[in-house]
Amino acid sequence: MGFADKYLKKHQFITLDIPGVSPKTRLLKYIVVIPAFCEPEIFNTLESVRNTHGVEEYIEVFILVNYGEHVSQEIKQQNQQLFLRLLKWSKQNNTEKIFFHPLITENLPRKHAGAGLARKILMDAACKRFSQVNNPNGTIFSLDADSLVPANYFTSVTASSKTHLFDCYIFNFAHPVSGNKFTPGVYNAVAQYELHLRYYKQILEQVNYPYSFYTIGSCFAIKAATYVKMGGMSRRKAGEDFYFLHKVFPVSDTLFLKDSIVTPSPRPSWRVPFGTGPAIRTILSGYQQQYATYHPESFNEIAVFLSMIPEFYTTDQDKFETKIYSLPDKVRDFLLSADAVTKIKEIKKNSASKETFIKRFYAWFDAFNILKLLNFLKNNKYGEIGVKDAVQKFLGTQESDLHELLRMLRKRDLE
Repeated sequence: MGFADKYLKKHQFITLDIPGVSPKTRLLKYIVVIPAFCEPEIFNTLESVRNTHGVEEYIEVFILVNYGEHVSQEIKQQNQQLFLRLLKWSKQNNTEKIFFHPLITENLPRKHAGAGLARKILMDAACKRFSQVNNPNGTIFSLDADSLVPANYFTSVTASSKTHLFDCYIFNFAHPVSGNKFTPGVYNAVAQYELHLRYYKQILEQVNYPYSFYTIGSCFAIKAATYVKMGGMSRRKAGEDFYFLHKVFPVSDTLFLKDSIVTPSPRPSWRVPFGTGPAIRTILSGYQQQYATYHPESFNEIAVFLSMIPEFYTTDQDKFETKIYSLPDKVRDFLLSADAVTKIKEIKKNSASKETFIKRFYAWFDAFNILKLLNFLKNNKYGEIGVKDAVQKFLGTQESDLHELLRMLRKRDLE
């Protein structure tokens, strides 16, 4: 029985028709998964994968053309034509080291069809493949059909694995913020959105939140056994990467590959309800002069609470409420409404050491509770702030040029 058989029997949504295991397949170490829906530029993505350098492992690439039962006949035909083009391209471009598998799922149920389901189908298929060749340590690379990978995409993972086998890898990223392919407005919008992403992650690091990683669908890789252990990818129509990865971080060993930089597309998109594409559309609409984000003071207030966590383990339980009341007023109100005193008492009761207590605490006060608290502070105290203004306060700089601020945050991620 393969390591993923039990998981697949319970959770696999659909079985893909992938050619059987060959002698070469038994050497398989990495699988790249790429959902595709009306993606005429996917061939640029595939070329970037094919042109990676220093590849010693045997690698397979699963490309899933997919669409829901509710899309128009024109969209269905576009995707069918794309699949045929992918078949032709793959035959011409497969190598001894990298083999491309174009796949198609048609007329997925309207309720579930979307990016999350497509990614889940692919990652489940990759787990099945690794299970067939008995390699629970095989790595699944999640990529989007409009993103380009760097030359060291695979070798960065291989190099890190020589000293320690990580459960999860997060790739650095950089959207193109100038050029001729898109309008100046699009480049301005994506620079603002990336500024928000980096600000949010870096300020969480500054306040010592332990799981401050990027959660971008085109920028992570995960060990197959870890994927199975976490119950697989969500079928959410959007944000599936965020929800899945924030389940992974607290219980897994994650590495940020700062020197391996994926290039996601800045294109506006209507395909998902939130994420990069919708954010670009929001900025382009002119509704906001700057992309809105959370005020730095909100994070400063959260920092006061997080710094207190180790103290709860050594404090008498009858003093927990007193400590909560010593916090900034709106943080206190949020925690009381969440019945935090009872929850912290429960966590302490089930923790044999301070380390266990802290780990259990963050399993409760996770990324979702951080977001809830930030939204509570936004709605009840600080309001929103433009992302350039927020970054100026965060960095303590008078610099006002958008691209220079982004350069500064990108540099911080390389340090």
